[in-house]
Amino acid sequence: MKSTGRAWWSYDGDGIAVSGSPNADIIFNKVLFAGDDGIDVDAQGETNIIGNLVYGSGDDGIDVSVAGGYGSPSASIQQASLDTVSGYGSSVVIAYNAVSNSGDDGIHVSGGELYYDTPLFRAPLQSVYGPGSSVVISRNYVNNSGGDGIQTMNIDDLSVTDNFVKNSYEHGLYISGAYNGYVEFQGNTFEDNGQFSESAQARFESGDIDMSDLERPNTFINTTGIPATAMQFDDISAFYSSPTSESDELQIVSPVIGGNGLRIVNETLGSTVFEGYLPAGSFYVRFEDGSILDPLSGAPIVIDGTDASFDGVVPGTFPGEVLPLSTLQFIEDRLYDADDETVDGRGQIFVGFAPDPQSLDNQQDFLREFNTDRQLNNVASVVINGLPSTGGGFTNLNNIAPNAGGEGEGEGSEFANIAPNAGGDEQQVTCLADAVSALGQGSVTYNFGGTFEDGIASAAGCASADL
Repeated sequence: MKSTGRAWWSYDGDGIAVSGSPNADIIFNKVLFAGDDGIDVDAQGETNIIGNLVYGSGDDGIDVSVAGGYGSPSASIQQASLDTVSGYGSSVVIAYNAVSNSGDDGIHVSGGELYYDTPLFRAPLQSVYGPGSSVVISRNYVNNSGGDGIQTMNIDDLSVTDNFVKNSYEHGLYISGAYNGYVEFQGNTFEDNGQFSESAQARFESGDIDMSDLERPNTFINTTGIPATAMQFDDISAFYSSPTSESDELQIVSPVIGGNGLRIVNETLGSTVFEGYLPAGSFYVRFEDGSILDPLSGAPIVIDGTDASFDGVVPGTFPGEVLPLSTLQFIEDRLYDADDETVDGRGQIFVGFAPDPQSLDNQQDFLREFNTDRQLNNVASVVINGLPSTGGGFTNLNNIAPNAGGEGEGEGSEFANIAPNAGGDEQQVTCLADAVSALGQGSVTYNFGGTFEDGIASAAGCASADL
């Protein structure tokens, strides 16, 4: 089926509807004020939806069902014929479309989700039949959607690249379902999606999410001045979501064996750009409970965020990835990950190191954080009276004659008679362990003086512990 360069109006149904065609090309059409979907395709083979203007649709702007639509959630493997799954292997390209003012999703693409039952578990037919679906959604402009800007569901091979999505009431991008495969996610811009429904601009529920190409960053912009969430990762592999026979609403129904899980390719956020997340309560990224964990150990997987830009701060540009403490804290407050309150555990995002206080030029700014008004109890005071001899020089101190300070004779010889005058009547010890023990009886002098041989002899006589 081919539709090119036409204008379509439909106030009580789909603007363009295609079903049962092995191939469909819908190119350079204007579809205005459709009562239902602007463009509705049941993709059986190769489908190209390119360069269309879709405006004011009552439901989805573009709605594509890959692999022949859905089977009954209660259908058994014996009841599912080969005709039921003949759509597997579909290839869909949705590119260069302008979709605005849709009642629900701007672009909605749903993959095959047929299930069969056994007495023990329910599993997806796409794990039995193949090959899977391939979908490209690229260079579309999607604005002012009543639902999600772009939603996909259970696509085996998905590419979402270079789209501009803004002003969606719900998510700007929603990668839904437990059976997504590889997801290329690069070069997209999302602006002001989901803030008013408290939805993330981009939400991922399964699949291998790849944003590792540093030359093609995704950009998330919040201009509303209210708290917002850019990206949300929520692994739902313990469940499957499918439509009921009565409606097309997505529902979490029951546990299912073999969800694909949720991973981030190369364990990096890439060079993602976040702008406008200054309001308190905003999040650059959220890892929900049970997400981004090692499948065997359950330990958090560490995701590299040092190449991302957090409201202008790129951690990887700081020497040694050491950030000022206030800057690091600002970013950490907007990451919901393993070091936040947890139930089932979640992954961790690394965005740099805290500064070493010993290396700070402005230590006084940090010392003031300590409360010096408190009474100090049980504090050990250490006085060093001497250090071991290094040998060699400084053997004629008694021959030093002062050139100033008096006319007396023999004053130089007084140096030989210098004796420590601090410490009072404290107990004299040479073992550190004995010094700690003696603190319980009052003050103590720990003597470092004497020769190396004296120190060895003293160490041999330690009463409490080895030196």
